[in-house]
Amino acid sequence: MIYRHTQHGVAVLLIVAAAALLLSMAASAQAGQMMWLAFLILAVVAVLFSSLTIEVNRMRICWFFGPWFWKRTLPVSEVQSVRVVHNQWYQGLGIRWIPKGWLYNVSGTEAVELTCKDGKVVRLGTNDPGNLLRTIKAQLEELDSSPSPHSKT
Repeated sequence: MIYRHTQHGVAVLLIVAAAALLLSMAASAQAGQMMWLAFLILAVVAVLFSSLTIEVNRMRICWFFGPWFWKRTLPVSEVQSVRVVHNQWYQGLGIRWIPKGWLYNVSGTEAVELTCKDGKVVRLGTNDPGNLLRTIKAQLEELDSSPSPHSKT
């Protein structure tokens, strides 16, 4: 593993806590079982989306939420370009469709945008954009400088 970083989603936890508080204030005494079900759903959401981990090695970029939830992998060889971007606040948290691709985010507005050779875009929210960008660029440069398996020597 060349790079591994986990960002904890404080915003997600605060939103879930606020929803739980509002739910408990609005619930009547007779809604006991339904309230526990709602709390359980909120707890599952909090655990699943409490963090976003990004891993990079020589061959792939991998990202997942919480404890290996919604794991995605992208071969480094499929990446055309990479850059640091700023997400708008309204683009939100979690998994979001954006023009030409997807945003994966648990907190903040900073992200690294990967443009694939097929034109699709993946944005990975991170509080460590500089290091992630440098790591992916280094892997792309290494891939470009390595001999092609089809070239004659």
